[in-house]
Formats: sequence, C-alpha cells, structure tokens
Amino acid sequence: MSSTAPSPLDGTEITYDVSGLDGGEPVVLVHGITESSASWAPIVERLAPTNRVITLDLRGHGETTHSPTRDYSLEALVDDLHELVVRLSLNGRDWGGAWTRPWVIAGRGTGAAVATAYAVRHKGRCAGLVLWDYDPEWPKDRLNFYPFQAAHFQNQGALAAFFNDKL
Repeated sequence: MSSTAPSPLDGTEITYDVSGLDGGEPVVLVHGITESSASWAPIVERLAPTNRVITLDLRGHGETTHSPTRDYSLEALVDDLHELVVRLSLNGRDWGGAWTRPWVIAGRGTGAAVATAYAVRHKGRCAGLVLWDYDPEWPKDRLNFYPFQAAHFQNQGALAAFFNDKL
C-alpha cells in the first residue's frame, strides 16, 4: 500500500511503498528518469522475504505530484529522499553520535545519481550503494544520455539475483 510524505522544500507529495520483512535490513530503491517505483517490482519480490524494501516515486514520476516550483534538481531529489529516510527512521544514533543501522541504497540512471549524492551528503547513513546504468564521473547535465553502464545486468532478474547474493 502506498503512502505519501510532503517534501519540506515545496510541498510535493512524495509517494512511497514499504514492503517485506519489518525487521529486515532496509534497502531503498530509486528509479531512473521516465520510470517509477513500479519498475522495481521484480527486485522487490526477490528482496521482500528477507529485507525491508522501500521504493519511492521521484517528483513528477509515478504517483508523486509534480513540483509546484518546478524544482527537479538533483539537490531537490536528495532532499526528498532524506525526508523519507527521516520519516521512516531508517537510522539511529549511538551515544557518541555515530549512525547505527546503516542501510543499502540502489539506483538506476538518475536514481543512481540521487543515491550517490545522498551517500556523499549524508555520510555514514548508507551501508552500501548499488549503481545501475550510471557512471559517477558523468557531468550532471549528461545523466541518462549515454549508453555506457557502470555495471551491466542482462535484465532485472539478473539484478535481483545479484542483490540476493550480496544481501
């Protein structure tokens, strides 16, 4: 069942789904441009028995509303993801202030750029990154316009098998 969370930036209603094992290790899946969280369905199905799986629709995609301020920047997408991470309490802190319960974030294309930017901006919150159809050295204005892939999976089933082996 889908839920929504308002973006702190401009009130965009971010739609997200949480499925799988309540106490399982969280895995956040961020889709690419022109996709939605539904594109992760085969991956979610494979991860759900052992993980807590979170998918979201980026602003202007799927069930998420368009930005009233027309802000679709990488920074806005990272802020939206952070709002979701805080809302779902994916991390905790120990007495020394260090993050506990780090989680895995995976992204495809633009979603991989969001995942990378999130991990850089919020050090220690993520235990790992899985990047698909993305090269971190691409300039921001060239994301999703080249056929190069940082990692190659024949199909979503192969990606699901990779996740299953690694998690």
